[in-house]
Amino acid sequence: QRLVEEADYQSTAELFGKRTGEKSLDNFIPKSEEDFVEYAELIGHKLRPYEKSFHYLTLLKAVMRHAMTDLKAADAKEIASSVTV
Repeated sequence: QRLVEEADYQSTAELFGKRTGEKSLDNFIPKSEEDFVEYAELIGHKLRPYEKSFHYLTLLKAVMRHAMTDLKAADAKEIASSVTV
């Protein structure tokens, strides 16, 4: 099913002139740990232009809060400790 969806997306992208093979938040589906690290880089690149905004910290806090809503307490603690290092 996923392969069919990816092929459909690629066909649509080609039809509308988007470059395929280029990884973006819209077309990148992470599978391995390495992929998830790369996905995090893509997210970081998307957010970084807003660093100078007064509301940037609010954005980061809200993103983390939304991303962590279903995590176990131990996992949330691990993430919190990795951020404070």
